[in-house]
Amino acid sequence: MKLIINEMNGKEQALFVFDAFMAVLYLAVGLTLLLADMSRFRIQGVLKILLGVLFTVYGLFRIYRAFKNAVSNE
Repeated sequence: MKLIINEMNGKEQALFVFDAFMAVLYLAVGLTLLLADMSRFRIQGVLKILLGVLFTVYGLFRIYRAFKNAVSNE
């Protein structure tokens, strides 16, 4: 397993950085929804938990996909 980010051209590197940033952003939003005080958001109860889980899982998937594309199995 070898990280091939140094072998990418400028456009591919920018896309990797953008993908990784968006993944972390989705993960942060999801965890904030799950862990923050209930009164801070206008959405309450089950909807807040559902959105938190959805954003967290999608963020983890995006992290996996970004790094899978940047790793070569050699």
